[in-house]
Amino acid sequence: MVNFIIFSIILLGILLLGYLNNNEKLKSIHFMDRNCTSALKGIAITFVIWAHMGAAVGVTGLQFIAGVGVSIFTICSGYGLQKSYEAHGLTNYWRKRFVSVALPYYIIAIILLFVHRNMSFNNVLGIFLFWDNEYWYVRFILVCYILFWIYCIVISRYKGIDFFYIFWGVSIAIWFVYQTYNPSNAAVPKLWVRQLLAFPVGMFIAKKQSKVERLNKKCIFILEVVLLIVSLLGLVGADLYLPLGRLESNLCELFTTVPIGIFIVLGLINNERILKNSIIVQLGVMSYEMYLLNTCFFVMIEDSVIAFIFVYGVTTFATWCAWKCIEMISRILYQE
Repeated sequence: MVNFIIFSIILLGILLLGYLNNNEKLKSIHFMDRNCTSALKGIAITFVIWAHMGAAVGVTGLQFIAGVGVSIFTICSGYGLQKSYEAHGLTNYWRKRFVSVALPYYIIAIILLFVHRNMSFNNVLGIFLFWDNEYWYVRFILVCYILFWIYCIVISRYKGIDFFYIFWGVSIAIWFVYQTYNPSNAAVPKLWVRQLLAFPVGMFIAKKQSKVERLNKKCIFILEVVLLIVSLLGLVGADLYLPLGRLESNLCELFTTVPIGIFIVLGLINNERILKNSIIVQLGVMSYEMYLLNTCFFVMIEDSVIAFIFVYGVTTFATWCAWKCIEMISRILYQE
């Protein structure tokens, strides 16, 4: 535990060095623009990696922090897709999803199967069908993409009618009931439930961005206090109702990590300078590859500061290499 705390302080110090780099691209960062969402994803993946590394040496209570990171990432995804649809419609929608999500997953997952000498027909098939619990988030975000695609088709056929609340309310309700009684990951059944609201929240921020940006400091403060209270009540309720039944507990889980994710996003309104950190932004740019690679080096983790630093460094370097290779492959595919 002491070694992990020391590592956490060192990691924070390394990340703060990102403020020393005067990157011209970050001088004009604005709320929820590309640099802002990249920085948010950088914070998100840092939460996830840090929590996973702590859990690998037996530090308890960190799953919630990782969940907040996933919520931030999913909010950014919902926001980005809504803005993309407003600008370009569904042009090349599935091609973009394949290149940005499926292709990196297939490449990295298959390579890791080969490295771990775990190649088999069932394992390869499971990867191609997105049925590998180690990469549960890939399957989760794919469902979000499918629902978003259906939603866009519906609103394009019935122009002038806003189906946002009805469509996502019904979709989340059905998805919630299904995940409650047929969890996609039986070992950790609440993983999916905690994130169900994140994607539509990101879409909502995109649809109402002008109003969100006009919120004054008093409104933001009140909203953030409410979000903290909601998250706290969700955490307490999830544990309190767990003995009574999964349905009651999962209803509380809906309001645990997502409110904190919204809290962090709202905190950036008129405070974008906080995100002018070149290291955090770069981590955000390659955050998806880092997520795919993060657990494969954890077998090297020992409860020592040197081991923590080494594993984090190797993970970051391997992520950068994978990101550059996948970026090159993606560029070739788009050129064709």
